[in-house]
Amino acid sequence: MRKIAFVILALFLISPIFTPVVAHSTGESFEKKVGDYLVDIGYDPAIFEAGISNTFSFGLVNAQTEEEIDFDYVWVRIEQEGQTDFASGIKKQELGATTMIYTFPEITTYDISVRYQKGDEIIAETSVPINVVKSSNSFDESESLELGNIKFVAIGLIGLIGLIVGAIIAFFVLPVILGRKTR
Repeated sequence: MRKIAFVILALFLISPIFTPVVAHSTGESFEKKVGDYLVDIGYDPAIFEAGISNTFSFGLVNAQTEEEIDFDYVWVRIEQEGQTDFASGIKKQELGATTMIYTFPEITTYDISVRYQKGDEIIAETSVPINVVKSSNSFDESESLELGNIKFVAIGLIGLIGLIVGAIIAFFVLPVILGRKTR
């Protein structure tokens, strides 16, 4: 019994090691040739919806060799109808993709402009239009009370299940691991 409890605990503790890691963490991408470079703006989810968070990743490669181009940071600007909604420099990550999360507030067309820089030198810059649609998660006020009650019940059930599992672990599994007899 002690060996079984140890194996279960060991598998639980090492499970994060087997989590897949990907360099380009988003699903879709805009790829645009700019001079000798290929600008890659990855995004997820695939459809831009107002009020829903979007993850963007930024990459730059040589258009012929597809080798990654070294840059220090990418300057990102998001505009709608000539009005800037967001502007920031994003430092290139040492490990993994250079990313940001943005939520488009309105249903309209936005322009996202990117400028890759190495120090003060501009390597490449471009912009792409983004059409933002109504969220598929949107609902009217009459639905909100019903959904709120369902969420409340679901959270309560999850809490109760967590309490029961915690009690089982505390009374049966933990004593076995620590070498004590169960009641």
